[in-house]
Amino acid sequence: DGTLREPRVAGEFTVEPGRILFPFAGFTVQEGAVRILRNDPYTARLEFRAAGRRLGYDMRLELDGTVDEPRLRLSSTPALDEEALLLM
Repeated sequence: DGTLREPRVAGEFTVEPGRILFPFAGFTVQEGAVRILRNDPYTARLEFRAAGRRLGYDMRLELDGTVDEPRLRLSSTPALDEEALLLM
């Protein structure tokens, strides 16, 4: 949208189910999207959810925030802290 001199971008890029591989485990992407909003066209927003299983632990990965400031969270059942999950 906009003009050649001042273009404006807005929209959403969605990710098909796939795999994210780490040295300690693989995660299946359940949903994923990158969004650029009309009211903030210079900030790409992230939203990804994935799950995996390793050594009897059901693990979850959540990635959100912005491209400049992403937040990655790992959790599991039974519960382990993020450091223990990364060291697994």
